Amino acid sequence: MRGSNLDGTEHGLREQLEREPDDAGRAEVLTQLARVQGLRGDFDGCEELLAQAEELAEASDIANVRIKLEGGRKLRSSGEAPASVPLFEAAFEDALSADLYYLAGDAAHMVAIADPDKLIEWTERGPIAFAKEAVETAQQALGRSPAVVSKRSKPSSGNCSHVASERT
Repeated sequence: MRGSNLDGTEHGLREQLEREPDDAGRAEVLTQLARVQGLRGDFDGCEELLAQAEELAEASDIANVRIKLEGGRKLRSSGEAPASVPLFEAAFEDALSADLYYLAGDAAHMVAIADPDKLIEWTERGPIAFAKEAVETAQQALGRSPAVVSKRSKPSSGNCSHVASERT
């Protein structure tokens, strides 16, 4: 969203909010509207939208992770970077638990930005989360169950000869 037309983004999100068929979807859209307000520096407006999202999110993993992410972004952008770190860390853990790897990568990235002392550790965690998503997507595309694939032994060297043998 940064560098984009925030008015246009907000307009599109408000239209999407009206089309969402359930509370979980509306909660997720509200988090993105909150992000727009945060980018504008309207931290009170951001907080109001996040509170509305919390009321609707209930058990939605994605909405709850996004609430933590956007709450952390609001704190960081408003000059409270140390207070944002626990929200980003919680978003990371919750996203991993829910197999929302792209959001886990986003949360790891935000911890690295918010806390310079954790830069290297969390910069390494983000790509690992993205890699897990890529593997899961590939498994689904190949029609393989993650449980079956995880039983496969890891190759001892850096080559991929085990892949060719599985195809035969």
